[in-house]
Amino acid sequence: MTAGQSTITAVTALADGVLQLTFADGETVRVDVKPIIGRHPTLRELADPAVFSRAAVGEWGGTVTWGADALELAADNLRARAAQ
Repeated sequence: MTAGQSTITAVTALADGVLQLTFADGETVRVDVKPIIGRHPTLRELADPAVFSRAAVGEWGGTVTWGADALELAADNLRARAAQ
């Protein structure tokens, strides 16, 4: 996987903890992040639909962010999860 394959160009927060991601290589995937949110206390705020809906592409497309450093998910980890 090249660096460009893990660069996010667009993100949409869908219902029930699912992100729709578009990567620089053009692939669009859906990733269920509920299990990640449930396992990591620092991400529990994302269980609130109002917070989750604020998902945005982070700087340089390397993350999905919700406006705080503690509320970020790395693009390469999301890409790997989508491939599972």
